[in-house]
Amino acid sequence: MDKEDIFGKLIQHAGPDKTSPGFTGMVMKNIQIEAELALEREAVLETILLKLQPESPSPLFQKAIMAQIAMSEKKSEEPIISRKAWYLVAATVLLVIGFCVTGQSDTAVEATPDVLRETNNILASFSLRIVVLPVIYPIAMFALSILLFADYFVRYRLIRH
Repeated sequence: MDKEDIFGKLIQHAGPDKTSPGFTGMVMKNIQIEAELALEREAVLETILLKLQPESPSPLFQKAIMAQIAMSEKKSEEPIISRKAWYLVAATVLLVIGFCVTGQSDTAVEATPDVLRETNNILASFSLRIVVLPVIYPIAMFALSILLFADYFVRYRLIRH
């Protein structure tokens, strides 16, 4: 015999569950009791809500709020980049340019009185020195210049108009 056949015979032999004769009445009575309790809770809640009056603000409340708003509006707008940061950026740029211009060159340059030739030599020396610097320096300078431009644009163009 198969397990399914045995299981089927057991189910037929057991038959459906039988409830007690008063089962339906008991369930309906419990439902009615729950409904009555819900109505009582609702009535109590309504009386509590009616007793509570909505709070009204004190007469000075509006004045205090308006004073706080006025104080917040009076604050001066501070720039995103502080004055100390500007000095630090300027000093860094000057140091980089100074390093590139005054450093010893690997190539021998003739000393000539010609101003254009001297300027050309300085610029060539500068371009040779700038290559020696790590790549992160020009990237950082470029990113900083973008931030400074954005700060200027937001503060002086959009806020003023």
